[in-house]
Amino acid sequence: MTDPGAWPLRVARLVARHPQAADVALGVVLAVSYLVQIGAGHEHGPHPARDVTALDVVAAAVACGLIAVRRRWPLTVLGLAVAASVASMAGGEPRAAAIPAAAIAAYTVAATRPRPVAWAIGTAAALALYGASLLWPGVLWPGADWWDRGNAGVLALVGMAVAVGDALRTRRAYLAAV
Repeated sequence: MTDPGAWPLRVARLVARHPQAADVALGVVLAVSYLVQIGAGHEHGPHPARDVTALDVVAAAVACGLIAVRRRWPLTVLGLAVAASVASMAGGEPRAAAIPAAAIAAYTVAATRPRPVAWAIGTAAALALYGASLLWPGVLWPGADWWDRGNAGVLALVGMAVAVGDALRTRRAYLAAV
């Protein structure tokens, strides 16, 4: 009989053996969830359902592609994800597909770079996304002010991603030293 609590360990081992395949799978899940969110929307919420356009599919594919190559070029992927998110917000798209990709890329940067570099780059990415949400108010959450959940959530998302990546890098360094 197998231990039901052992499946996370099996998944972690599988990801460790096939990191590129895991990144592609993560990117596909991100892209599909983005497209489903557009089609489903919120009946009475700030972002009603609408038809998925070709531009939405391209945005989902870009986010998927960025996640798939995040381990090879983490800084480049973070820069491209932030730029794509800002461009998406400037275009009025409230569900920018690249925002989660930017958070995942910020995590990767923090897990692979020294702490001062990771926090400086993560802070710059978070502030760029937050600034874009302030420049185009109401995109993430219609009628929102600077402190509302849609705007402040971007800061929290990227900040937490950097914190988790930094903690993982520190833990790996500790285990290597021991």
